[in-house]
Amino acid sequence: MENDRRDRIFVRKQILTKLAHLEEHDPSNTFINHARKALRRKLSLPEYHALLANTDAECQSLSTPDDPLETMELPANDGQTVRHQSKSEEEKKI
Repeated sequence: MENDRRDRIFVRKQILTKLAHLEEHDPSNTFINHARKALRRKLSLPEYHALLANTDAECQSLSTPDDPLETMELPANDGQTVRHQSKSEEEKKI
């Protein structure tokens, strides 16, 4: 029974974190209000998991794929040590 309670708390916190993320991007989202009302009640673990799945789906619908970063050409060839980085202080080994 104690493990079930801990699991419910853990899933509830996951839901709240995702809801905060959703609210950051779209404060007027009606799903957020619906989910927060559902969290006011004591839900069973399967109900929490279902709400978490719905919250995940809502997060996925908001996310857009990021544009890949363009690679930058470095002005050096293998013979140059322009990119070589070293520490100016020696580390003391004990």
